Amino acid sequence: SKETGYDLESEEGPVIGNGYKDWFIENYQKPGLTIEVSPYVGERKVPIENYKDIFERNKNVPILFAQEVFYKIID
Repeated sequence: SKETGYDLESEEGPVIGNGYKDWFIENYQKPGLTIEVSPYVGERKVPIENYKDIFERNKNVPILFAQEVFYKIID
């Protein structure tokens, strides 16, 4: 939220789905996660006109995530 400026959304009710994360966990028996990169748009696809803003807001997220994981491992 600090990096992207997005508000954090709380989950209401059980979260269900069969996306890549679920496939990964099931097949590799390892933790998986999905980093959401769009403001919440409900239960629909993200509109293509949002993509440029999404890229600009999130272009640093992969390296910040990698640094966070790296520093947790070496601590």
